[in-house]
Amino acid sequence: MANNCTCSDIFKNIVIYKDNNKYRMYEHKTNKKFYRDRRVKNELMVLLSKLKLILGLRSLKGILYIRSLLEKIELQKQVFALDIQDE
Repeated sequence: MANNCTCSDIFKNIVIYKDNNKYRMYEHKTNKKFYRDRRVKNELMVLLSKLKLILGLRSLKGILYIRSLLEKIELQKQVFALDIQDE
């Protein structure tokens, strides 16, 4: 079963035909750029999951907790931007 991280791999080169026109499902990227973007997104997801674990354990207090929450929000923004950029 494909998870949401690999769906763009499966449909990378899909072309949709509508009204005698061809549309690419995703923008055409070179393999180098495609895998670089994927690597960056995976690294962000790993950092985000580690941060969520630390926040979930409730081991931080005070200003460090607040900064960690702000960092989590920033990582989520970056992941969201990469998701939007891929589609």
